[in-house]
Amino acid sequence: MTKDLVVYGASNPCVLKILEAINQKEPTWNLVGFVDDTSGKSGQLFYGHPILGGRDFIRTLDLEKTFFFNNVFGTMPSRKKVAQILEENECQLVSLITPGIDLSFTKVGIDVAIEAQVAIDTDVVIGDHSCVKRSASLGHENILDKFVFIGPGATVCGRVRIYEGVYIGAGSCILPELKIGQNSVVGAGSVVTRSVPPGVTVFGNPAKPKG
Repeated sequence: MTKDLVVYGASNPCVLKILEAINQKEPTWNLVGFVDDTSGKSGQLFYGHPILGGRDFIRTLDLEKTFFFNNVFGTMPSRKKVAQILEENECQLVSLITPGIDLSFTKVGIDVAIEAQVAIDTDVVIGDHSCVKRSASLGHENILDKFVFIGPGATVCGRVRIYEGVYIGAGSCILPELKIGQNSVVGAGSVVTRSVPPGVTVFGNPAKPKG
């Protein structure tokens, strides 16, 4: 028996590939539609699925029988705002993980997205509201706090601690045993050879603070 799912944020279609892969393996989710606060989007279609309305539409649903997924990944502050809206409305949040991802010896929080071809080593923790994009690699004993974004093809070597709100750009590489401070950003294609302080943007090879 499938369960009703509402996705908050009609901008990133990658969630549809994850849902399709899950339902092909075992019918699990009935996608009711999308919620999006962008003016003018209500009533339109997003890849064939209805945009039901903005945040006020949540109150019209049977929240005991409806599940939600936060599909906002543009920035971690924007993702946090949506998570707060869903929490205030007492929505049931789910994680969407592509079938076939090896999650043995892995702890995964709620409202987490893991796309296809992600490699996860032993003893990895992925915190609530985080996202690991396609073909990324997480080394052994990594700890990802809440609201962490790992971009496509990024490599995080072993024993790395990534604090809350960090955004790791596509194709970047984090060397072993480093700490990436809260709300920091690693630019796409960067090679991080030293720990990054909180709130700092770094890029390049080796990665250095912006400016």
